[in-house]
Amino acid sequence: MEELPKTPELIGGSDKTREQVDSYFRDEYAENDLNYAEIPLSPEQQDIVRAVIEAIPEFLKTYGVEADPKAMLDRIHMIDDSKLAEEDVRKLPGSAVHRKRGNRIYLKGSEANTSVRFFYAVCHELLHSISFDSFTINEGRMERAVLERRSGLGVLVEDQNRLDTYFDDINEAVTDRLTELFVQYVDQNPEAGITITKSDGFATAAYYASSTYEK
Repeated sequence: MEELPKTPELIGGSDKTREQVDSYFRDEYAENDLNYAEIPLSPEQQDIVRAVIEAIPEFLKTYGVEADPKAMLDRIHMIDDSKLAEEDVRKLPGSAVHRKRGNRIYLKGSEANTSVRFFYAVCHELLHSISFDSFTINEGRMERAVLERRSGLGVLVEDQNRLDTYFDDINEAVTDRLTELFVQYVDQNPEAGITITKSDGFATAAYYASSTYEK
């Protein structure tokens, strides 16, 4: 049986409702609604994904964290954003995104277009994918019956008709820092199967990565 990625923690609602909502998240695992614009990953990109997924658990153990993203192996998708339908553009607002409903990572092809950018985006979004998520169930409501509550360090607060997210910048900054520390970790641990060399051409990550993962 395929190992599924984690589902968010559910807060509130009856046992029956929580079971239904959990099923909703799991049912969406089978869907990839942007597949019409998907670009197949190159062999090098597939190797990078495998090597990063294998290295992350050991890296996190150095901080006393137990987490394994191997269930995400086939849930990382490169998208040709020039082919996205107008109604789907909002689903990929930045260069990359981890979508909780469906638990997939989407990379914008026009931006993750070098090994450097691809490597950094995969690391960053995989760390998002294994962070803590929770949703609140509001039974009896027609709108916002299931509402995101926590995403990593980010907290979503409903104030009348407004939805405000707090600490999102901190959440992104911490994930960026963890990504940088992961890059340092694999640079110092050649058994991770990723070769790192400095690259002045990429200001954000400042690294080039090419995987030597054995298939």
